[in-house]
Amino acid sequence: MDLRYPRLMCLTSDDCSISHSEQVKELINSGADFIQLRTKELQGEELFQEVRLANDYAVKNNALLVVNDYVDVVQSTGAGGVHLGFNDSSIEYATDTLGDRAIIGSTVHNISEARIIKDKGLSSYVGLGPYRATTTKPDLEFTLSESEIYEIIEILSPMPIYLIGGIGLRDCGLVSKFNISGLAVCSNLSSTSSYGCYVSNFQKEIYKQEFVHS
Repeated sequence: MDLRYPRLMCLTSDDCSISHSEQVKELINSGADFIQLRTKELQGEELFQEVRLANDYAVKNNALLVVNDYVDVVQSTGAGGVHLGFNDSSIEYATDTLGDRAIIGSTVHNISEARIIKDKGLSSYVGLGPYRATTTKPDLEFTLSESEIYEIIEILSPMPIYLIGGIGLRDCGLVSKFNISGLAVCSNLSSTSSYGCYVSNFQKEIYKQEFVHS
């Protein structure tokens, strides 16, 4: 298991009543220290300002912020890194643009993609999924079986892996079960009335499950 990254990666969402920078602030205030700012709606100056505000708060609180998709925004704001979907900006471009300082995350959906990412050898970590169906990615019509997950983990080893897709508190034992770095969670971090209120619950449950299985 890789210990360089926190066990819980928290993701922001466009489907929220508060801005992405405010989401990052609330997540950090709730104990998060590894956050992915993920938006498909923000663009241009608005995106830049949201990432800048979010990263300023993250840096002040010793939290790590990565931004989904936007390599140039990461470069201009000094955010900690970028997360790239398999069909987003090339990982080679991200590496050339951001240099050795940046964290570069990659999404893997299947065995074929895992082999490509492994062969390139440029990713800092991988988001693997979906583990189950999720409302934040309605366009994905498949989920990975446990046998596929085990095979992909073996292919990618020793790369840090975060399981993603409909992850809830009941799934915290998957970190120990699959011997992975952690879980990536979005909608299940919050209640209808309090954004980010379950961050500490996830962190405590992951630790509890690790202790039980140690």
